Amino acid sequence: MADDFYQLQREVEDLQREYNQMEGQFQQLRKQARKEFGCHKLAEAEKLLDKIHKEMIDIAELYTKKKKVYQLRLKKVKRRLR
Repeated sequence: MADDFYQLQREVEDLQREYNQMEGQFQQLRKQARKEFGCHKLAEAEKLLDKIHKEMIDIAELYTKKKKVYQLRLKKVKRRLR
């Protein structure tokens, strides 16, 4: 019975340590978001992430289009060199 209690106590203490570490990491991320991006609230950070995500998609689509054009031009050049 005492062993079960001490095992449970250790588990609770481990969970408390993990929670404290995660809380510290979260606070550090909040501080970094404020400093680097001017986000003071979670909603601001989410909005910024959505904007960045959309920009990344747009850039990827543009890259894909340009790559296709480049490949077509390369094929034409290769044909002329034959």
